[in-house]
Amino acid sequence: MSNKSLYFDRFKTLSGNTYLYDGVTSVVVPDNGILEQIIRMKHQGKSDEEVLAELSGPDISDKELKSTLIFYNRWEKNFQGFSLARKEHSIPKVTAQDIKDTLDQGDIYILILNVTEDCNFRCKYCYLSEAYDYTRNRTTKRMSFDTAKAAIDYYYKLLDDYRFKKPNKKVNINFFGGEPLLEFELLKKCVEYAKANTTREVAFNITTNGYLLTDKISDFLVENNFYISVSLDGAKKNNSQRVLANDIPTFDRIVDNLKNFKKRYPEYTNIGILSVYDINTDLDENVAFFKDPELPPVLRATGVSNNNTDYYDQFKDADYEKFRETMYRLREEYLDKKMKSEPMSGYLQVFFESELFTVLMRKRHRDDNTGSIIPYTGTCVPGIRLSVRADGTLDICERMNQEFPIGNVHTGYNYEALANIVNKYNESITASCRECIGNKICQICFAQVAGDKSFTYKPEICKQIQEMIKNGNSVIYSILEENPEAYTLEGMEKVIENMIKFEG
Repeated sequence: MSNKSLYFDRFKTLSGNTYLYDGVTSVVVPDNGILEQIIRMKHQGKSDEEVLAELSGPDISDKELKSTLIFYNRWEKNFQGFSLARKEHSIPKVTAQDIKDTLDQGDIYILILNVTEDCNFRCKYCYLSEAYDYTRNRTTKRMSFDTAKAAIDYYYKLLDDYRFKKPNKKVNINFFGGEPLLEFELLKKCVEYAKANTTREVAFNITTNGYLLTDKISDFLVENNFYISVSLDGAKKNNSQRVLANDIPTFDRIVDNLKNFKKRYPEYTNIGILSVYDINTDLDENVAFFKDPELPPVLRATGVSNNNTDYYDQFKDADYEKFRETMYRLREEYLDKKMKSEPMSGYLQVFFESELFTVLMRKRHRDDNTGSIIPYTGTCVPGIRLSVRADGTLDICERMNQEFPIGNVHTGYNYEALANIVNKYNESITASCRECIGNKICQICFAQVAGDKSFTYKPEICKQIQEMIKNGNSVIYSILEENPEAYTLEGMEKVIENMIKFEG
């Protein structure tokens, strides 16, 4: 018997072909009906001669059998594929110096200024509200220019300290909230100061609800080449959750603002829409709505988070069934159009490809994202994103709750606090990751599992990710069998480029 455990996932395409996803290399290999049998027999400790003797027969040619066995032996020898050695799983104990050494590679790539914790909207699913446990809530706090200036100065200092590693690194400043356009005058001062105090190229991003996107503000954003992400859930009936504080609908004004923006700046491409859906969303309405050429393209379609909330308790079984029926029908439409390289609604495409690209862009063999700091999951090294609260406190992410501060704009990073966050995360989350088939695709991040000064392992999230891998691979390879050019390197690079541009 082998001293290893099997480590692959089997899936089928719509045509009935079988593939194996190798968890070691994260490579997909076609199974000719023999490979999986050979893997299991070799796992049992059987010799090549025993494998050949047991599998030989009238239904399998000797040539195919021998070549498949040769492939397995080479794959196992070169990559230790399809199985994991049974050994004690050691979790690294990270020090402050480990974190500093990692960040010293020059990968700090974005400054996020949370210029206000207030918002003119009261979206009923907002993750920064009382609907969610363990998230920061709205307040009336606003950032002063002195705080913003100190944040920019510290960010520039970090970039200068690491310039020998990344000399051409672009400055990337993202304005976030709350609703950042409530502090438009502060935003203007920040842009002027940021541009005046560096010789580097500066990219500005803003995430806004679009309600205050007047001509004056639009002119400023365009003049400074902002990447503008505007939240709009879709057709009017699907936007009813996005209301003002007094419950007044916002749809008409936002759509008018967006259409006016497109009319005034028809060639401006650095603007897009972020759409959110839940079980009551009419997906057909959104598919039709986002075909409107007078609107910017939809960048992302994501479900309302089900993490640390009872939001989804409001929906009945009939609601779920109706949503699933619509989603399955639209998936058939997506598959058909993708297989035939036919144009489709931008919403239809991003609705399905948001998840598919997570599977497509997984880490491959020996790819290294976080090195020895965080052995598994796709979360970033804390400190790569420099998020600044309105009062100047530093966080590892704009979505992180208030229980994990990592310094302030005047004293800089607290590397001990950063190391403590990583160690808590590794002990609570990645301790169970080694044998999970999804550990090269997993997108669980600090903010998803953060609680009251601790992190909580959530097996339901892991199960969702494992199912996503199997279903995603099945869809992807069903399409590739019919259209090998469906997911080109050029297309994937464009998706990555948009992610970087609009999300920092």
